[in-house]
Amino acid sequence: MVTILIFFAVLSLLVFVHELGHFLAAKWAGVKVEEFGFGLPPRVLGKKIGQTLYSINLLPIGGFVKLLGEDGEFATIGDPKSFSVKSPKKRALILLAGVVGNLILATFIFTFLFNVGLPVFMEKPMFIEVDAGGIADLARLKQWDKIIKMDDTKIDYHWDASDYIRAHTGKEIKMVVKREETKLSFKVTPKPLLGVTISNFKDLKEVWWKTPYYGILETGKTLVQMATGIASLIYSLFGGEKIATEVTGPIGIADMTRFFAELGYRYLLQFVALLSVNLAFMNVLPFPALDGGRLIFVAYELITKKKAKAGIEARVTQVGFAILIAFMLWITVKDVLRMGWLG
Repeated sequence: MVTILIFFAVLSLLVFVHELGHFLAAKWAGVKVEEFGFGLPPRVLGKKIGQTLYSINLLPIGGFVKLLGEDGEFATIGDPKSFSVKSPKKRALILLAGVVGNLILATFIFTFLFNVGLPVFMEKPMFIEVDAGGIADLARLKQWDKIIKMDDTKIDYHWDASDYIRAHTGKEIKMVVKREETKLSFKVTPKPLLGVTISNFKDLKEVWWKTPYYGILETGKTLVQMATGIASLIYSLFGGEKIATEVTGPIGIADMTRFFAELGYRYLLQFVALLSVNLAFMNVLPFPALDGGRLIFVAYELITKKKAKAGIEARVTQVGFAILIAFMLWITVKDVLRMGWLG
């Protein structure tokens, strides 16, 4: 139950920030917002405040802001509050505002984490702390030593090291570590502990006044990594290579939310920042029903000085939306099967 509550809190935050970006930009541009919805239809609850209906919908996997004239309805062409009569630049700003909102959220989270300690995954587990006077300290092991292997067993994760130490209580272990660029060998005998804290994560901290810069930098770096990953996936598709990338949906994300929540609030916040950047990047892709798909029509108008024929954008968006729903259902079934919920 706690996992479900955390998952929906995370999802609600990401959707709220994204749609708030669209909402504020639309208000700034003088466009009437007809509905601000959480989740996807059918509608469960709704309350109208001013000119806007605020709704909660049945499928908790997204959200939307419905703008007057956003589908180019003929009846709204003469209305100055219609999205369709605004300049291409204002419409582009409204469409991009959700993406910007998610990037700003990620930057704020990364900025905060650089103040308290941003967890960075390391390829090898290391000694985060070495207790003074403990077995490891007396054996001259030091903080930040990376564990390569114990006896003849290769160590890749901190739980590998912990399990090996527990299994060899009272027995001598030959431990190979990497200190900076030098490999060193030590012999220790756990009784049952070594007096160390082992982790694959190292905390990065910066001086408080530098953290906004590093927050922006980390957001940009994450965005580039996602773009590179998508490019690699597309190349694999057209190149006929086997795709190793695992795509996950709401159930898989909920499971990952539980995992990071159990690690601690900093890990959960980092995961939220990654999801926020992911949501921003995916929404700007040129696919119908996404912000990026709608930007194509705005770009067409900017280039040709003419709007697309009436109804074309609406039909393309509907088809794209149907494809997205089908894709989401397919991923959900995959998640259910992968997690063995059906036996």
